Amino acid sequence: MLAVAAAAPSSGKYVGVLPLRDPEKALSKSNLLALDDTLRTASGNALTPRGYTVVDKANMILHIKQAGGDPTNCDTSCLAAIGQAISVQYLFSTSVVKTEGMLLLTVRLYETKNAEGKPLYGDEWQANSVDELRQEVARKVEPFFAAALPTAAAGAESKGTLVIQSTIAGAVVAIDEAIQQQSLGTGPASYDLSQGSHQVIVSLPGYLDVIRRVSVETGQLVRLTARMVKDEPPPPTPQGAVTTLLTVTTNPTGAVVALDGQPLGKSGQTWPIAPGRHTVTASEDLGRPARGGTELRFPTTTR
Repeated sequence: MLAVAAAAPSSGKYVGVLPLRDPEKALSKSNLLALDDTLRTASGNALTPRGYTVVDKANMILHIKQAGGDPTNCDTSCLAAIGQAISVQYLFSTSVVKTEGMLLLTVRLYETKNAEGKPLYGDEWQANSVDELRQEVARKVEPFFAAALPTAAAGAESKGTLVIQSTIAGAVVAIDEAIQQQSLGTGPASYDLSQGSHQVIVSLPGYLDVIRRVSVETGQLVRLTARMVKDEPPPPTPQGAVTTLLTVTTNPTGAVVALDGQPLGKSGQTWPIAPGRHTVTASEDLGRPARGGTELRFPTTTR
């Protein structure tokens, strides 16, 4: 048996359980899936009472793939990158091989901020068959996590994670009207939020605000890309040209208004436009397509 331990990790609540690796094809596909399910279920049963959340498997794998990673084929050098991509503090990595007629399961817990890929804690469990190995997992996962992780704060609120990435550095984030202390770079920033609906505003002087409402579930990851667009006035109307006025109001306020696909600015303003047939749209931000639109013939009065 191997037991590798390191200093206790910093406080955190989210654990990503990576798919079981079988580099030498020691198991059939059905046995591999069965052992993988046992590992995930046992991990959830062991971690939840300690105040940790096991991130949903399908959601985790989706975000890893979107970040260009392969959760089934990753050595220690890419674990930190995967952890940052899915915004979790810890990753539980497992692999199985067959040696001298025995199945050997290697389990490791990593803290994702550890760029060197050294495990916080590790162990090896052996058995003669898959069924016996599943029984070993059921017995040993709880004491494994008890030794590896401190108990999270009792009574912790159920939370999910919002990951925001801006196309322009320096943007300020407000969540439910509360300004966040750290401005955004061009890399992702994560925020632990209580379960429910939250209004997010990403703002930067000289750019249109990105206003979105996101729904956060316990243990889930939600991603938001803020595509910052310059707040530029429309081109000046040629002298002597015939114009009419367009005023657009929205609820909530601050939506981006576009005329024939070209942004005008934020709702609540009035713009001079040329008479004729135009399509007016309003959306939360220019990176998110507006649904439909209103076709109007001017001159008219629109509010």
